[in-house]
Amino acid sequence: MAYQSQLRLLGLPLVHIATGQIDQGRYRRGIARGWIAIGGAAFGWIAAVGGLAVAHDVAVGGRAVAAHANDPAARQFWHQTLPQLAGTVLRWGRWVGLLLLVALAFVLRSADEAPSASRRGPG
Repeated sequence: MAYQSQLRLLGLPLVHIATGQIDQGRYRRGIARGWIAIGGAAFGWIAAVGGLAVAHDVAVGGRAVAAHANDPAARQFWHQTLPQLAGTVLRWGRWVGLLLLVALAFVLRSADEAPSASRRGPG
């Protein structure tokens, strides 16, 4: 099974789920990469869960590396905080996306209008 959310931030999907599968008679583990990652080997910024789970904040797995790894705070995140966050994103996702697009347009416009040394005339 593989799933990536359409909402991306800095090139990473908000949620990426990649489970293992049998391919040509051999097992291939799923490697998930995203802000929230779930897979056989998972790498996430906010949270990760998997056989190998590496994240900045929260990780749960056979081998977990994070500020909160396999502890009560990590389990609370997966059982309480994440479902609440998912509900909020689903309700407000379009508005958040629109806000990010407006902010990006503003930044690009500001960068385009900024003077640069390469635009100077002959001197």
